Amino acid sequence: MAFLQFWKWLIPYVRDFFHTNAPYQTYSNGQTGIFPVETPVDGPLRIAVAADWGTGTLEAETVAANMLQCAPHLTLHLGDVYYMGENS
Repeated sequence: MAFLQFWKWLIPYVRDFFHTNAPYQTYSNGQTGIFPVETPVDGPLRIAVAADWGTGTLEAETVAANMLQCAPHLTLHLGDVYYMGENS
């Protein structure tokens, strides 16, 4: 019986397969939003990246401490922030 419900995944798959991607945003001054990054003088470029960030948790504090310990030149946050539902 589960096989008869294949259309539940087939329709979104076909829709996404034929979907065309939007072009990168351009700005009024001709920039593309992509900027060069200069390599630091003291060695290789260090970039810290975090996502699925749970605020107020021991795990989040541990990740932040580890990122700081690496002394990154740039830090990127990819989004998906989860705020703990605690009372103030």
